[in-house]
Amino acid sequence: GTVTVPSATTDVSAVNLGDVKAKEYYDTTNISANSDVVVNHSLESKKLIVSLWLDDDEVTGSLEIQKTSNNSIIIRNLSAISIVGLEICIIKLSV
Repeated sequence: GTVTVPSATTDVSAVNLGDVKAKEYYDTTNISANSDVVVNHSLESKKLIVSLWLDDDEVTGSLEIQKTSNNSIIIRNLSAISIVGLEICIIKLSV
């Protein structure tokens, strides 16, 4: 059987998995050399944790992240090499 958990109303309440997943975004993209891509995440916040991954390694040095609105970010590739299969992981903070 299943147990239905409603949305938590206090910090000590059980958490509904749907509430957790509603604060997450995941996608993959390709970015050409010296260019950028707009990612529409629809999380309605700039208070985000953004992590970028390529082949199971976190990418930091050659990419720049700009939080442009409550529903999108820009990822800028500062290198002369195209990036294929970049994983974008975003979590919306609850604060």
